[in-house]
Amino acid sequence: MYQGFLRLLLSLIVVVYHFFKTSPMPGPIAVMAFFLVSGFLISRVVVKTYSTSDGLKRFAVNRILRLWPTYLVIIFFSAAVIAIDPAGASRVNAALSWPQSVGGWAAQFFIVGLTLFPMDIYPHRFAPPAFSLAIELFHYALIAVVIRGDAMRTYVWLGVGILIAAYIVIAGLYGAAYYSYFGPTIAFAAGAALHLGYDKWRDKARRWLAGRESLFAAAAVFCFLIYVFAQEIAAVFIIVVLGKASSFAGDILPGANALILYGSIPFACLAFFACMIAPHRSDTAPRRFVSKFSDLSGDLSYPLFLVHWPMLALTAKLAPWWGVYDWRLRVLAIVLSIVFSLAVVYSIEKPMEKIRNRVRRGEPAGQPAASAPRPTPAMAESPQSGA
Repeated sequence: MYQGFLRLLLSLIVVVYHFFKTSPMPGPIAVMAFFLVSGFLISRVVVKTYSTSDGLKRFAVNRILRLWPTYLVIIFFSAAVIAIDPAGASRVNAALSWPQSVGGWAAQFFIVGLTLFPMDIYPHRFAPPAFSLAIELFHYALIAVVIRGDAMRTYVWLGVGILIAAYIVIAGLYGAAYYSYFGPTIAFAAGAALHLGYDKWRDKARRWLAGRESLFAAAAVFCFLIYVFAQEIAAVFIIVVLGKASSFAGDILPGANALILYGSIPFACLAFFACMIAPHRSDTAPRRFVSKFSDLSGDLSYPLFLVHWPMLALTAKLAPWWGVYDWRLRVLAIVLSIVFSLAVVYSIEKPMEKIRNRVRRGEPAGQPAASAPRPTPAMAESPQSGA
């Protein structure tokens, strides 16, 4: 039930990391956790919802309807912000600038060109974090076409992901761990592996916890947050105690940051699993409220993840009496980003959900929608889910 809260928390970690960065790790760790969540959820819906002969087609249509309407609204908003003040937008984030080629313009709309092979990102992006969506789309296709919930393929994939991660750590290629199609694959594979044993582990965990599922979820998320922000403490130690000019651990020990990034996956896996299993019944008014609030929180995570940079640029234009680096300006930008995300959820995503429900059931697009309950947390689909 709480997975929506976790997804919103991950988005907020990314936003805070971007606006108040002191060490390089919290944001990438949150995005890696998003990749794990996507690996689980996409594996689950491919098996349980899209396993029929026309499942691949319906899956592709549903992904397009889930990702692109919100994404297009935000990149048009960002393009308007850039048009109003190109210099100010690029000062806030260098990626907020006009593409320099036809391919660059195409990448803004089709997403897949935002992450460049083998490990780079296109420098002009109307939604700067959207390079991670390109990585997600690649793995959506991999799960839907190749893996398809098969246990042997999943474990082979996980093994390959571990080998890739080990090579990246040994070679000190932190950029490949985060800015490539193959570096984050271990997180998606870990989520897919969690899917394989989820039903059995969920039932065992609930019997063992015996009503303490919420406490377990809180403890698991707290452990994850300790891991995320321990990097901030390490940054202070590196700068103040060791007297180093950089807080980037990889500057001192090659591969350290990649190891830290991959080391977050077990903590993210535990936090996500704990949030999924607790509480599992909505038989009282308070629990129904919490369930709906969790769903709304999860819905907010995607637009918030995408819109915060152009919103900061707009806020800097509207409130020039605060400097770009003034904390008050950035707090205001976070508030406005949340308000904007709420508007997108209720004007774009919730109406689109009705169409997506018909696609899930395999009904013709023109057929009146039959009443259907919102998908349960175990079946809910999400991108950054989309980092």
